[in-house]
Amino acid sequence: MSARLVSPDEARALVARSVGRHWLTAVCGERVSFGVASLRPGVSGSATVLDDMGLETWAEWLGDWDGAERSLPAGVRLRRTALTIAKVAYAAPRALEVDDLDAALRWCGPVPGVDVSRASEQLAALRNVAAAVTPSALRRVLGLPSADADVVAEAVRWFSAQADLSHLTARQVPAVPHTKWLDRHGGALAAVLGWDPRDRLARRPAVAHLTYLDPDYLAAGGRRHDSWTAGDEHELPYSPRVVVVVENRDSRLGFLPVRDAVAVEGGGRAANVLLGDVPWVSGAEAVVYWGDLDTYGFEILHAFRAALATRGTPVRSILMDVDTLHRYADRGTAVDPKGKPLQPTRRRLDDLAEPEDAAYREIAAPGDTSVRRIEQEYLPLREARERLLELLSPGLREM
Repeated sequence: MSARLVSPDEARALVARSVGRHWLTAVCGERVSFGVASLRPGVSGSATVLDDMGLETWAEWLGDWDGAERSLPAGVRLRRTALTIAKVAYAAPRALEVDDLDAALRWCGPVPGVDVSRASEQLAALRNVAAAVTPSALRRVLGLPSADADVVAEAVRWFSAQADLSHLTARQVPAVPHTKWLDRHGGALAAVLGWDPRDRLARRPAVAHLTYLDPDYLAAGGRRHDSWTAGDEHELPYSPRVVVVVENRDSRLGFLPVRDAVAVEGGGRAANVLLGDVPWVSGAEAVVYWGDLDTYGFEILHAFRAALATRGTPVRSILMDVDTLHRYADRGTAVDPKGKPLQPTRRRLDDLAEPEDAAYREIAAPGDTSVRRIEQEYLPLREARERLLELLSPGLREM
């Protein structure tokens, strides 16, 4: 280890960094050391000082700490030990001792993201209803908007009093302010409870809105559009060998004919995952996904693929590759419907195929870009059908 001398300014920065990492642990009452264990690492005697830094640097460092020591706040102390340099004995600074979080903040000043008052108030509210609150759970709650953070304590109280949740869905829980609250913030609630209430609630059965694509069936005058709910006993008018799941309704309603196929409206990440419970989806010979070319579309594809993988059903995609992204870039946008810039993301999606991943990385990359979204409705349905047929085996492809 090379020898160096830690200045008062550097020590203050080290304390601030430690506060930023461990302040919630201290708020929760666990012991944390915010001090600096060594102010002169690697400095053991005259040879180190004389050979590595020189007496002038040594003297300047001593003077800096002599001045800083006079203004150390309560709870912060400079510990010195004897050290002889060039036959001169010094009471040389050795370590900075910091009693607690309050003392650390008095020494280093405000630290971005650290709000001890709010955290303490939130912790007190949670400890009234929860047996133990970990620093990580408290961090999850503090990461919520203030109004939602305030809901957590009452929700914890309500869920802790319930012996059975199987008669309610996540949209029917009366202890939260709106029906989608658990979808958005259930993770923070689970962190405080120590168990996820969503696992004990009734699962809403999957509802698949579908469009029949088989040309022979359609020519016979059968209904073109239908719905199917998990648990229903009826059968579809034909068993689909090909299921193409699309993200948006217009693409499902207008999909062009394909033999032995149906188009299903996915309806977002959660609904798509539930489609794995539909037997004629997971049992089809070919399951294909087509979504928007944006980060959310690829996240849906990733989740849907993972859900069906547990059932041994592979999922391929159409028009979600880098070639499509480049060819239709003029139909893309980098802003949301309110005109706000769409944001990049660093989330990794490990289940994407290489052409999918290349498109995802371009859309998700930081920096300026003209395209972060191409909505599937802007892509030609005729090309969607052609790309679907290219994926199918010859027996499925024949019309």
